[in-house]
Amino acid sequence: MGLVSYRVYIGAELKTIERGPMALLRRACATFFFFTLIFLSCVAVPLEAQVPRPANFLAEHYDVSASLDAIGQSISATAKIDFKAVEASSSVRVELHPNLIVKEVKGPDGKPLNFERDNQNPLMVVVQLPTPVATGGHLTLTYSYAGLLVNEENSPVPGVRAALINKDGAYLLLLARWFPLTNFPSNRYTATFRLNVPDIFAVAGTGKASAPTPMPSKNAVEGGRLLYTFECKNPAPHGTFVAGKLQLNPKQAEGISVAVYAPRASSANAEEFADSVARSAIIFSDMFGPIPDPTFTVIQLPDGTLREYAAPGVLLLSQRIWDPKSSDRTIAHLVASQWWGIQVLPATPGDVWISDGLARYSEALYAEQNAGKEAGLRAVDEFAVGALMYEDAAPIAQAARLAPYSPDYRSVVMNKGAMLFHMLRSHMGDVAFKSALRDFYFQFAEKSARIEDFENLAERRAQAAAKPPQEPPNLRGFFAQWLNSTGVPEFSLEYVVYRTPKGFRVVGKI
Repeated sequence: MGLVSYRVYIGAELKTIERGPMALLRRACATFFFFTLIFLSCVAVPLEAQVPRPANFLAEHYDVSASLDAIGQSISATAKIDFKAVEASSSVRVELHPNLIVKEVKGPDGKPLNFERDNQNPLMVVVQLPTPVATGGHLTLTYSYAGLLVNEENSPVPGVRAALINKDGAYLLLLARWFPLTNFPSNRYTATFRLNVPDIFAVAGTGKASAPTPMPSKNAVEGGRLLYTFECKNPAPHGTFVAGKLQLNPKQAEGISVAVYAPRASSANAEEFADSVARSAIIFSDMFGPIPDPTFTVIQLPDGTLREYAAPGVLLLSQRIWDPKSSDRTIAHLVASQWWGIQVLPATPGDVWISDGLARYSEALYAEQNAGKEAGLRAVDEFAVGALMYEDAAPIAQAARLAPYSPDYRSVVMNKGAMLFHMLRSHMGDVAFKSALRDFYFQFAEKSARIEDFENLAERRAQAAAKPPQEPPNLRGFFAQWLNSTGVPEFSLEYVVYRTPKGFRVVGKI
């Protein structure tokens, strides 16, 4: 079945956007699907996050020591943090998982300081300083805390277990705020992490790991212990780890080093995972520009949490999708996150369209480059379906209202956000759009960017690509309409099905 085109009115302009065969639904199926979506949108309630206050201090370096109790399903940790004052202030606000109880906070002189949980937002811990710190000043605080990480109760991502410790292993995703964070998801920092775990576990995650050191056992029941140390010398959102009965499978593919960590029973396809990662990395390097350190760690994540997650140099896939063939596009999404979400960070929680939305759309760019135009359009079809689920939850530009990685966040930021990039590509033209992505990466690599930064850059590229007497597209109106309002494009479908000797042919318009 060939490609078709549909026409979408954007403001007062008529644009033609290519669609693939997935868009050609029979009228009866389309009607049923429409009412199903209406029903789902009525019963599904968006999960809103409290819009965070701007950070008055930013963490610049961490020294975190944590002991994981597999029997008690708990963590006990200290975090020594070097802060820099963004504005003059006598209080330091950090985000920490509500299940973790802060026992003590010490100042640079070793004396305990007053602190409390924010009554309005239990994710926040506020420390009162004896004297204000001037703008640009530095401060070191040491937090001691402990608590249970058993299930999704009080999770910073409602309904999602972002951190878990049990007898089979553990995972500590950054979004769980298992150590005190500032300005999530927009801050980058250096760090040293020391994780003390049962000696039956191996630990993999962000940073460069040294050989584990044997440690004294806590009790006879638990057995021996190992201390894993991870050094994170390049500023980035570090702090995601998985512990368990993992086997290291070091691989090389297309000159790229890929370490695959999985249980022995799941390690047979490590080579195929490495091939998939390398394929995506090469495509994106050619398309966007190279990343500083193209080495990757792929880790199997236990079921019961997110199906996939990206951290600096780390790609996590859950056990239920641990298949390099069927998850090839998901792997591409995680690899793309090394550009959009690691190298280029959103300046605020409201700017995540330029990270999570663009990483999601990169799936379609990868599919198109790897398997042809129809494969890319099939990916866009999936984005469209996902965008419909929570289309009214919030405008893309107000993503800070949504809990990261919640269903409505995925619908609005990732799926509708990816659709918006596809529409923008049609609006600008292929060459100008891809040039804008490359410019955006080179200008903001290892920095933070706002949506407005991308808008300005896309406008400049679109204007440069317009050849007189052709007028450049009105991107200001485009961005204003689709970033600041809810809803997704509405389409009408008219078609006729013809029977042919080789099957069926559909002719129509959307």
